[in-house]
Amino acid sequence: MDSLVPIRADLLQGDLRALYLGWLLAVQSEDVDDNQPEPPVPAGLAQLSEALRSLREFLDIDANLLDAAAELRPDIEAAVPSPDLLAAWIAGLPEKEKDALLLQVALGENPRSGVDLLRRFRVECAKAAPAPVPRTMRTAGQLRRAAEERSMAKQRREEEHRKLECERAAQRKAAERAQYLDALEKREEESWGQLENLVTTKRQNDYDRAVVLLTDLRDVAERKGCSPAFQQRVRALAELHATKSSFLRRLREAGLEAH
Repeated sequence: MDSLVPIRADLLQGDLRALYLGWLLAVQSEDVDDNQPEPPVPAGLAQLSEALRSLREFLDIDANLLDAAAELRPDIEAAVPSPDLLAAWIAGLPEKEKDALLLQVALGENPRSGVDLLRRFRVECAKAAPAPVPRTMRTAGQLRRAAEERSMAKQRREEEHRKLECERAAQRKAAERAQYLDALEKREEESWGQLENLVTTKRQNDYDRAVVLLTDLRDVAERKGCSPAFQQRVRALAELHATKSSFLRRLREAGLEAH
C-alpha cells in the first residue's frame, strides 16, 4: 500500500508509533498475556499521521483500544516535529557543522543525512523535555478492559441518543396527529358524508379509505368524550350496508365494529 510507505522513514527518524500499533494489535488479538506490561507510550499517539491512520485501518485496530492507550499522554505534542522548532534548532547549530552537512548533501556522501538530522533533533528535544511523571505501568489486560469500558460507554451514549431521537419523533408525530384531528373536528359532519360516499362505491380501495377515515373520526370522538354517539353512528352505518361483507370485515379487523 502506497499510503504506508512513509512509515519506514518515520521509523528511521525515531518515530516508534508504528511499532506500538503493532503491539496493540497483539493485545487486541489476545496474543499477549494479560499481565504483560505495556511498552513506553510514544509521543503523538492521539495524533496519528495519514500513514499511521492507514496502518491502523489496515490492521483493524479497535479505536477504543487506541484511545485508551493514548489517554496516558494527553499533554505530549505530536511526534511530527514542528517546522518552527526544527528551524530554530538548525539555526543554532555551529556554522562549521552546518557547512559540513550541506557539503555531504551536495556530494551525495550521506543519502540519510536528513534522516540522521531529524533523529538527532528528536533525541535532543527528548533530553530537553521535562522528566515524565512516574506512573504505574499498565498491562495488556488493563488496556483491553479499558477499551471494553470505552466501547460499553459509547454504546450507552448511542442508545441514549437513539432513545431521545425516538421520543422526539414520537412527540412530533403526536403533535402532527393532534393538529390533523383538530382540523378534522372542524369538518366532522362533512367527513361523515364523505364516509358514506366511499362505502357506497363498493370499491375495495374506497372501503380501505373509509376505515381509515372512520378510525380518525373515532379518535376525534374520544377527544370530545362523545364515544357513545360515535358507536351509535357506526351501528347505523353497518346496518345500512349490512350486505357489504367485505366492508363489515374491515370494520371488525380495525376494531371499529359497533357493539
